[in-house]
Amino acid sequence: MDKEIKELIIVLDILISNHRELLTCEQSKLELIINQDWQGLTEQLDNSRQILKSIETAEKLRIDLLRKIGFDEETPMKNIVGVLSEEEKERIINGTQRLSSVIGELKTLNLQIQELLSSSLEVIDFSISLFQGTGSQKGTYSLNGEEKKGEERCTSLVLDTKA
Repeated sequence: MDKEIKELIIVLDILISNHRELLTCEQSKLELIINQDWQGLTEQLDNSRQILKSIETAEKLRIDLLRKIGFDEETPMKNIVGVLSEEEKERIINGTQRLSSVIGELKTLNLQIQELLSSSLEVIDFSISLFQGTGSQKGTYSLNGEEKKGEERCTSLVLDTKA
């Protein structure tokens, strides 16, 4: 079991390293989005895919090690550290805290990226609708003041003076 615990600590360090690398990649993607460098963003997306594959591989190894030790993948680390020596316990607790911290930073950064992309898509959608001249099927008014419902398409730039 000592061998598996040592391997688990190594895998935990690998996961921390991979997640930090992913965090750096995500920070770069945020800058590339802000600077509208789509070619660079494509390259960073490929890079992040490779990092995610490494994380997936390490995670599978972690799960296998947990099973060898006698735990399942859903077992909280606090249950696992109860059977460890003080040094191993400290290293695993410290590692899980660092990993949780990096994952928290990744979540925050991903939310920022998601909001930025959402805003960009709204601007693109608005620009496309202006260029296409597609508007809503809202009612308009004729010269005599009668409302016409959906007979004509109007763009969002039409001023409804009757309202």
